[in-house]
Amino acid sequence: MKKLLLRTNFFIIFILILLSCSKANFTIMKKESSKLLQFREKLLNVKQKPVIVFLGDSITEKNIHNKNRENYVDYLKYFFKSINPNVEIINSGISGSTTRDSLKRLQKDVLAYKPDLTFIVLGVNDGSTWFDVSFEEFQTNYRAIIKQVKESGSEIILMTQNEFKDNPYDGKVTFTKYPKNEEEILTIAKEFNLPVIDNYKYWRELKIKDKELFNSLMSDWAHPNDKGHIFFYSIMRRQLIQLLNLDKSVWEKGLIE
Repeated sequence: MKKLLLRTNFFIIFILILLSCSKANFTIMKKESSKLLQFREKLLNVKQKPVIVFLGDSITEKNIHNKNRENYVDYLKYFFKSINPNVEIINSGISGSTTRDSLKRLQKDVLAYKPDLTFIVLGVNDGSTWFDVSFEEFQTNYRAIIKQVKESGSEIILMTQNEFKDNPYDGKVTFTKYPKNEEEILTIAKEFNLPVIDNYKYWRELKIKDKELFNSLMSDWAHPNDKGHIFFYSIMRRQLIQLLNLDKSVWEKGLIE
């Protein structure tokens, strides 16, 4: 793993330089109401065993879209374990998941693990004509998921996802609602005073600035390939370092190990 991440450092640095004109886009909760401080304390205590769950769809699930190679969840596992080797990472990504079925499986796939931190990574499939989920239902379901996770005692980080290639399926299947869903996630984050990592912003900017490079990060029209997942990881790592207020001696290990 060390060799893999060292080998990809130049790739990560190149993309981050390309996007350096953009300000980091994430929300930091008010200090007095922040529960991430509790997760941070548990993460930094090697006698503790914090549990982290990722609730998502095919972009989160380790599957054929990335040829079953390591994805962003795996890279974050190495990052967190370099800080606390007892961290348990649960990947509850399922291909085709919408907020509707994610709400139904929430108890089994998230709450049953009693997570200390839950990443909610949904919105793509809700924005597709493949699935009959209206924008209003997406709003309701997404808020219901947050409320149940919060009531369980877990801390939450919301995430937007990647941009797509142009004209998937030649218009036969459209994702016109997807960008609106990603914008709504930012609104919901403010409403619930939750941190959000806006991956969509960085993917969108990369597509505008260098479409050829953007396309090289995709395995198909919607799913990132192995390099695309490294890009995901690089965005998340940088923002998690700030959200969790990790000093250099801690996060440098997560970069190379």
